[in-house]
Amino acid sequence: GPERFREPALAAARRIGEVVLAHGVLPDGQVAPLYRPRDAAVSTHAPPLRRLDVPAQLARLGALVGDERFTQAARNALAAFEF
Repeated sequence: GPERFREPALAAARRIGEVVLAHGVLPDGQVAPLYRPRDAAVSTHAPPLRRLDVPAQLARLGALVGDERFTQAARNALAAFEF
């Protein structure tokens, strides 16, 4: 997008990523695909392939900001999906 929106968008993406790490990483390594905006409540009621949507964005965010936590969560979710 336009240059003037990149910094605020990246900051917002990072905040969303932190919420996903705090609330959406499940004990088996999967990442919840659905979140309620108001309180970050998670749901896993989605088709199995849809469960890779959020990890894909976590991987992208990890590459953009250089934070291995996001990338590792994405790797773990993929491994859980493959299993």
